[in-house]
Amino acid sequence: MLKKYIMFGAIAIIAISSCQDQISVPEDDKTLYPVEKTFYSVDGFTKVLLNSTQVLWEKGDRIDVLWDGGKTNAVADPYNSSLEARFTTYVSEDAQTFYAVHPSSEASSLVDGKVKVEVPSVQDGTFSSAGIAAAKADANDFLVFKHLVSFVEFTIDRCGTLTFSCGSDIAGDVSATFDEHGALVDYTQSGSGDMISVDIPCSGTYYIALLPEVEMKYLYFTLTDGATTEYILSTKPRKMTRGKLVGLGNITDRFSSQRPFPGSVEDLEISEFDW
Repeated sequence: MLKKYIMFGAIAIIAISSCQDQISVPEDDKTLYPVEKTFYSVDGFTKVLLNSTQVLWEKGDRIDVLWDGGKTNAVADPYNSSLEARFTTYVSEDAQTFYAVHPSSEASSLVDGKVKVEVPSVQDGTFSSAGIAAAKADANDFLVFKHLVSFVEFTIDRCGTLTFSCGSDIAGDVSATFDEHGALVDYTQSGSGDMISVDIPCSGTYYIALLPEVEMKYLYFTLTDGATTEYILSTKPRKMTRGKLVGLGNITDRFSSQRPFPGSVEDLEISEFDW
């Protein structure tokens, strides 16, 4: 008899573990919308930067799903070595055309057939958050995500609150238009802030999302670690475009405790590539 209890207990534990591994659909969505629907990411859009340009989905990554008159979110279930993912959620029964935004955000919306996203003035420095992208589902519910921002990448060996500015608006809203096949055909930006702050909890590599088209007149970082504010400056103009990442290398040794704008720093390790 004891062996039977042990066996039943083991089966129950296995069943519970299996349920925990499944990707659950938000309960609120089941109440609001009656139709279960699954979308599939394709074309290798990934979200954690690996090997310069390759990024991967992680289980639990969340996107927004938008349609005319409705919005919900869905959780990633990665497959194909995490290069692709499926997203299951519940939608309105009369919804016909669907869009998706990564990462999930209260600020994302669909207005007159245009997907609107926000480039926030406060960011966490992870590529997962900086990789703001959108897609329009095709007839087979496939999503081909397209980045709607440009990026700055840097490595730093200090911690504190870092503020980045470049003489132009870099935070604000981006509205994107897709055609019937899911291709990005147009986008507009509306700037609302010329500084972006990032919390730096420890040494590492960080990413800042900027509006897709930015005229960088200079590069200006301020690091506040409680008692000290330090600066780094480059006066070399650069033009940012959608999907372009500018790598600044390790900026730790570029800091100066002098007054702001101590002079031009032209030897920054700059690398660029298009996404």
